[in-house]
Amino acid sequence: MGGQTEAALRRAASYADGWCGFNLTPAETAEKVKLLERLLADRGRRREGFEILVSPVVTEPPGSIAAYRDAGVGELYLAPVFATPFATVAETTKVIEERGRKWVR
Repeated sequence: MGGQTEAALRRAASYADGWCGFNLTPAETAEKVKLLERLLADRGRRREGFEILVSPVVTEPPGSIAAYRDAGVGELYLAPVFATPFATVAETTKVIEERGRKWVR
């Protein structure tokens, strides 16, 4: 389940198997994860088995992977399509491949 508001995080903690954040810094992510952990505990749920995926802010460098991991993220997804309007499939593919090469070694 996605969303950054407290209501969205409550829904994720109540009903979902995980949470998906978008366009967050590592510090913002850590705040959301801390709140999610509290909300899960309030509902008698554990963090174990609860997946957390985040799309980093466009300006975040690849070196921040460890900061996201330390914030509790299990998986990053790179979403340049939200930051850049694309005119063609080829252009979309090019940008995604460039972003992938930048982040994945």
